[in-house]
Amino acid sequence: MLRRILIFLFLVFFFVLAAAVAEAQLPDAEVSRPIGFVRQTCPEGSDTWIGTPFDHAKRDAVVSLRGRPRVISDEGLVVFYLDGARPWRKDEWVDSHYVRIGGDHRYAGRAYRIRSSSRVTVVVEYEDHFPRDDFGRGDEIELVPYPTLDDLFPTETQTTFLESDGYLPLQRKTELLVFETERPEATNATPPLAFFLTADGWKQVTDRGVVSAGHFRLTPWTAMIVRNRAGLGNTEFVTTGLLAKFPRWLPVRGDWNAIREIPTPAPNVVPRRLADLDLDDRNNFPDSESTDPADRGGELLIFEGAGFDQAPSAIYFRVNDEWRLDDAGNGYPVADDVELPPGTAFVVRKPHRSWFRQWVYTPVNLQTEEEAAD
Repeated sequence: MLRRILIFLFLVFFFVLAAAVAEAQLPDAEVSRPIGFVRQTCPEGSDTWIGTPFDHAKRDAVVSLRGRPRVISDEGLVVFYLDGARPWRKDEWVDSHYVRIGGDHRYAGRAYRIRSSSRVTVVVEYEDHFPRDDFGRGDEIELVPYPTLDDLFPTETQTTFLESDGYLPLQRKTELLVFETERPEATNATPPLAFFLTADGWKQVTDRGVVSAGHFRLTPWTAMIVRNRAGLGNTEFVTTGLLAKFPRWLPVRGDWNAIREIPTPAPNVVPRRLADLDLDDRNNFPDSESTDPADRGGELLIFEGAGFDQAPSAIYFRVNDEWRLDDAGNGYPVADDVELPPGTAFVVRKPHRSWFRQWVYTPVNLQTEEEAAD
């Protein structure tokens, strides 16, 4: 009898210990953040630009820093030193998670690719600049899982994609085209990556042929296109998730003489006027000096036309704190009241004579009362 009691107590202790270790390795649960929902129709015979304005990570690992990180500028690396050892396996976060600056830091929300990790360090890649001196003991970083196609479009419940009959181009009914690289700039409206859904799950078209893609990881805040074949009816893009926790930071690479186009999901979760989106010079969306195309600081390209490989249906820019429509010189009418629907995506274009290395937008749910009133 005593032996059975001892065995029972040992098993209880073992499972409690195992649960504690598992909880220590799992990120903290997100239980208090509000959940959002958007829906958009995807017409047949056309491309539809889509993007989710939500965070999709169910659990984020939040860790505090021991002090300032080390910047290895010639290799483009930053070493974060953790405040205490973690029960992590070496490099267990590589390729599955990214680092997001957390807390009240002025870079909060900025994302970095993880190069390596250990029980006491996380090493990330950066470009152009990293504000080492802005960090101190107690500042936070988060290890966030990359969303996958299965996360965003579960095969059992999604309504966006018709199941294709086979792998050949004529057998594909609905395709997902993704602006999905570590360098997200695009110089045309056709994304580089193509996916489609079959009875066996998600597939990707690659140089090696068609491969399974349900676990393909998407970088944060990815712009996408739904391509529906004609004659098969419309579909619906439905997405849910957690409201944004931080502003969005997107890199802009290039120099003074280079045009850059950055596809990005719209930040709004309800229809919003352009004037209310908080896309302005404070957030690195440069104003134009005048309506002259040669004076453009930044442009917003919208794609709402019919057909495939669409040209922009409208181009907007800001001058003197007003949004204007580029109508090829016929007056450049004020466009502050133009509404941007949720669940869509657009392109931010940096003209060749402007200079900025990243642009930031603050989702509406994070705007202060002063920003919302501007």
